[in-house]
Amino acid sequence: MLIVAPHSLTIPPMTICKFPIGRLSGISGACRAVVIAAVLLCQPSKLAAEENVIVASATEQSRVAAVAEIILVRAYAALGYKLTVSYMPGKQALYESSHGRTGAELVRVEAVGRRYPNLYRVPESLFNVHGMAFSRDDNMRVLGAQDLWGRRIGIVKGIHWAAKFAEGSSPKLAMNVHELFDLLANRQIEIALEAKLTGQPELKHFPNRGIVMLLEAPIIIPVFHFLNKKHLHLIAPISAEILKMKERGEIDQIFQNYYKNARSGHN
Repeated sequence: MLIVAPHSLTIPPMTICKFPIGRLSGISGACRAVVIAAVLLCQPSKLAAEENVIVASATEQSRVAAVAEIILVRAYAALGYKLTVSYMPGKQALYESSHGRTGAELVRVEAVGRRYPNLYRVPESLFNVHGMAFSRDDNMRVLGAQDLWGRRIGIVKGIHWAAKFAEGSSPKLAMNVHELFDLLANRQIEIALEAKLTGQPELKHFPNRGIVMLLEAPIIIPVFHFLNKKHLHLIAPISAEILKMKERGEIDQIFQNYYKNARSGHN
């Protein structure tokens, strides 16, 4: 439990009662002083509560962010903090967190810390995103980018790891994972590149269409929590809490529940 030291208070001398204070002006001087002191004493409690709230910005409609939020709400609570998440478009989220308008960036890849110097990476990763290949041919092997050559590839627009992996293959772009799998189900593409976190729950919406997730050689992308520079003191404690959650198997359990209950959607 986080203990916040009480704020020091200096109560003005009783001569303050010479001045009328709104509706209190008709009250005796001694009573007014008592009321003023009581109001002042309430302020530190309010400030302490606000200081224990961390607002993190995150990319809207992101499954990665949805899972990260579950993990981090628990990690912050263990330290006596309340984490709230503000979802918005991806670029705006980074602008808000890097300029200190929010206190943190919920979840991003490691490279974000090199591009946004006001954001500091919590060293313990939250989890790994597994980039997978999906196909209608369960005998197909995709071990590297060379296995995509000469094939019709599909990716979701804006998913950078997939675009990089399919570079040179002129992939067909879909607006979301449902559209991507629809292309695959209708044989307009041969391979769909998508994260397991997103693609596996989506399979339940394409029953009996022959789509399978190829399990060989997934692309591993670790993702991290970032704090604005004004919260540097929280980096080590949050990193330690994430590690504890991993060691207790808590994060694995979060993923099991997620895959069991996840609905269709992206990211």
